[in-house]
Amino acid sequence: MRAYAIYDTKYYEQCIGIFYSTKEIAKYFNMNQKAVIAGMSRKHKIKARYEVVKMKIDEM
Repeated sequence: MRAYAIYDTKYYEQCIGIFYSTKEIAKYFNMNQKAVIAGMSRKHKIKARYEVVKMKIDEM
């Protein structure tokens, strides 16, 4: 299972939230899902401020 952590680079790398799909990230930032995926693949920040980190969660 994958999860995505969102960090605010303006305020000392503070974690904004953890999401389990790119659809949730797009809804949170009021963006298109394809725009979120494209930005992540290019290592761009969302709205020039938020960094998305992909994590892998081990299931028990």
